[in-house]
Amino acid sequence: MLVLVDMDSVLADFEAAFEEKCRLTHPDFEFIVHEERTTFYLADSYPPEFRTMIVDIYKQPTFFHDMPVIPGGVEAIRQMADLGWQVFVCTHPFYINEHNFAGKYYWAETHIGKGWGERVIFASDKTMIRGDILIDDKPEISGVNQPEWEHIIFDRTYNRHVTGKRRLTWSNWREVLAP
Repeated sequence: MLVLVDMDSVLADFEAAFEEKCRLTHPDFEFIVHEERTTFYLADSYPPEFRTMIVDIYKQPTFFHDMPVIPGGVEAIRQMADLGWQVFVCTHPFYINEHNFAGKYYWAETHIGKGWGERVIFASDKTMIRGDILIDDKPEISGVNQPEWEHIIFDRTYNRHVTGKRRLTWSNWREVLAP
């Protein structure tokens, strides 16, 4: 089985990285409650007057290096690989941060393990990538192709409105992906 796994907010905690970096420069900033977030793009969860501040945080050179691990994700993809599955991290480039390619490579090597940086696929259009499944938190994924993979939703509050797709957390991945 060829498994593609998104990085941001699936393996690496993008939201926690944002909050950690934001606290350093804006200690009084009021964050939205995670359980109340209803938009996929984090910046869209805040009023427009905060957009420049948020983008400045995203642009920090080590933003992607420092993302915390989402519990269970690294262990799950290592176990998938141990089962003989081909597992790749399939992540969308974050073009506003010129360091995102190196940062995501570094993150994979540091948190998943040696050699995993070579398993990172950067794709602006994930429908161009072949696979059996794509585990991704984005509610809808579209592109120029009809995807060959099945989109399995990584459960987040902002994608709970999606129905008709299998839903996965790192605690239930074996049951959801069972043949």
